[in-house]
Amino acid sequence: MLLSLTLISTQFNMNVGEVILANILGFIFSFIGVQSAGDTDINPISTVAKASQLIFGGVAKGQGLGQVDGMRLNLVGGIVAGGAAAQSTDMTGDLKTGHLIGAKPKVQFVAQLVGSTVASFLT
Repeated sequence: MLLSLTLISTQFNMNVGEVILANILGFIFSFIGVQSAGDTDINPISTVAKASQLIFGGVAKGQGLGQVDGMRLNLVGGIVAGGAAAQSTDMTGDLKTGHLIGAKPKVQFVAQLVGSTVASFLT
């Protein structure tokens, strides 16, 4: 969270409270995404991202931000929350697949962690 707080606040000119709100929404929406995908096999990422954009649209209006700053806040907030929900839902699907083929969850988690770390430096 500290890394996302630092990067988002410096690159996108969001204040600390907005970044914390985006991370909290991402955490909450991750549970919603995992539950929905587990029950229905439908990944609700577009709905989750729209819900977070609705919240950040209200934040932008309440702060009296201009159009460009409001759009930036709305998009970045939606991306953070939607991205967190998407990653958690994908990870749950990967764990289910691993369970079906007999892989150990600890090994899968380490593989996901290593893959995510390497990919973050490649992009």
